[in-house]
Amino acid sequence: GSVGVYNVVGSAYGQLIGYKYKRDAQGNLLLKNGLPQNNGEQVSLGCGVYKYTGGWSNTFKYRDFTLSMLIDYKFGAKLFSGTNYQAYSNGAHKNTLVGRTAEEPNKKYVFPGIDEATGKANEVGVTAETYYGEICNQNIAEEFVYDASFIKLREISLSYTFPQSLLSKTKYIKGLTLSLIGRNLWTIMKHTDNIDPEAAYNNSNGQGLELNGYPYTRNFGFNVNLKF
Repeated sequence: GSVGVYNVVGSAYGQLIGYKYKRDAQGNLLLKNGLPQNNGEQVSLGCGVYKYTGGWSNTFKYRDFTLSMLIDYKFGAKLFSGTNYQAYSNGAHKNTLVGRTAEEPNKKYVFPGIDEATGKANEVGVTAETYYGEICNQNIAEEFVYDASFIKLREISLSYTFPQSLLSKTKYIKGLTLSLIGRNLWTIMKHTDNIDPEAAYNNSNGQGLELNGYPYTRNFGFNVNLKF
């Protein structure tokens, strides 16, 4: 998508630089022969570095049971998705269903916008394949930039500590706790379409770029804490 990470004087560290849609003063897309265009100049699409990070943990106890949880969050960053860029190019993204059907995949469709040549509403029909392919051919990165903020239930555990009244009947066991643990169980909030907001290309100077990243793995397990 011709998107790069730059450090720009007077701007926050890690600016995502790329093309936007070409629009008129009212914000309408300016189409040429029914197809979108880029704005002709790479501009800032946002910052790829989070402004705020944090979390909240709590532990609840009832008799011999303990429930612990950790919720964390990150706010204030943008993310360019190379995955969705490729999905648009291949017609594999759900948004590219607009303008085509299973019965008529190559039917011409009049996409909304202003015909730049006439200044009037677009009346030129094109196939969905041509239209969405042109978004990628024009490297219109704006389409694939998302708010990368999220809130996640990162970890939760339920533990049971055996009472001493039971353990005292044994000779050697002084303490026993069994725990069930789950990690990365629930993304409470996100704004990224089709991808995990944490599936970034890397966490170095290239923050804010994503390409075919794997989401965090959901894990389940148990712990046995035994004291002699």
